[in-house]
Amino acid sequence: VPVSRWGDESDEDKEPKEPVRTKEEEEWILKAEKAKKEEEEAKLKEIKRLEEIEKAKEALQRKKRNAEKAQQRALYKAQKEAEQKEK
Repeated sequence: VPVSRWGDESDEDKEPKEPVRTKEEEEWILKAEKAKKEEEEAKLKEIKRLEEIEKAKEALQRKKRNAEKAQQRALYKAQKEAEQKEK
């Protein structure tokens, strides 16, 4: 077992240590993390909102197309009935 002498560096000193943070620094870091998390949540909410708007637009377009098809079918049916009556 080697004997340590005055001025010798111990193994503990060789390992890089994380700097000690003050209470204010810890609070600042927590606030920054909280703000970042809130910002990410807001972005996700906005993306979800935009997706919902897009889904609603697509649903409205589908309804319009279906209504147009139904109207065309009704016109075609009416024409066929009119032709049958003429005969």
